[in-house]
Amino acid sequence: MASSARLIVLAGVLLLSSPHRLLGTTPEKLEQFLQEYLAAQTKVRAFYENVYIRSVVQQKTERLDDWVLVSEPKSQFFEGELHYWASNSRIRLDFIADDGRRDTYVLFPGKPSGWLASRDRNRKTIDSFRLIGNYSAAYSLVRQLGRIPWMAFCFGQGEYLYLEDFLRQPYVEVRKIIEEEHEGRRLTRIDFVVSFIQGKPLQGAIWLWRDYAFVVGRAQLIKTQWPEDYCYEWYLDYGLNDDGIPIIRKYRVSARALLLAGDQPLGHSHTEIEIVVQEICTDVDARVFDPASLGVSRISMYSAWLEWYWHQYEMGIWVYYVQLSLVLLLVGWIIARRWRRWRLARTASSSGTAA
Repeated sequence: MASSARLIVLAGVLLLSSPHRLLGTTPEKLEQFLQEYLAAQTKVRAFYENVYIRSVVQQKTERLDDWVLVSEPKSQFFEGELHYWASNSRIRLDFIADDGRRDTYVLFPGKPSGWLASRDRNRKTIDSFRLIGNYSAAYSLVRQLGRIPWMAFCFGQGEYLYLEDFLRQPYVEVRKIIEEEHEGRRLTRIDFVVSFIQGKPLQGAIWLWRDYAFVVGRAQLIKTQWPEDYCYEWYLDYGLNDDGIPIIRKYRVSARALLLAGDQPLGHSHTEIEIVVQEICTDVDARVFDPASLGVSRISMYSAWLEWYWHQYEMGIWVYYVQLSLVLLLVGWIIARRWRRWRLARTASSSGTAA
């Protein structure tokens, strides 16, 4: 009995002296933590609402196994540039591939609406210009391509939801929220499990820098039973601007996955992504959100508007019914005219017979 008591006391001493502190995982504790988190995030998120960022992205993918069904090169590499503007609830992202192709996305989240354009940087000609039909899909794509303006406070997988929205999803179960220290840095670690209707659950963790307004410093997502089949980790490096706001300088991804063709496994792949910020400032010219800044003519703009309205409001169906109504009116008019002639002819015939 005395031995058990000593063990309990020793465990309590170790717990109190541990650098880890468990904050609790009840829904109430989670909401309490998120309120503190959002209050600390105010200046960081406001900074990225009015900013210009130029960065360089590199991605390398390697096949780790001998894939029988794939004839692609074992290693693939590409490099590109990212230009991002944000001002007054408007955002623009330009992705320039290494072959010179430039894809431009301009979104107005408050609307929501926007437009897309593609051109060749070398020829400086517009290949395509159109208005956005599926806004949510386009916004998700812009987040996945741009990453830097959102990674400090978003979960970098799937729809790139804001962290507070991701942790409140019904398929996410927060297991632990722990305060810890690592290499002199004060961190908050959030352990969670992601459970989908199909597939095995994924185990994840997010490390927030408490002294840097709770920005995301590192995160990982792995399969609980087969970690060699799926492991996705990302890291962020920060620096402080003159106002003491943490600014992302570098973003790195290390991902290992088992790719499938239907139910047939192809093999494992390893992907590394690195985005390095080259320039960042808060001086944003409002003209960059105008299609004219890309040399888009008014005829192309009017054509894009017409195409957008045509699909958005299903104008094809209305045109079909209008045409059908006109045809029916024409047929009715022809029948009425023939019937009138027939009646007049019959009346004349009856008058002649009577005479």
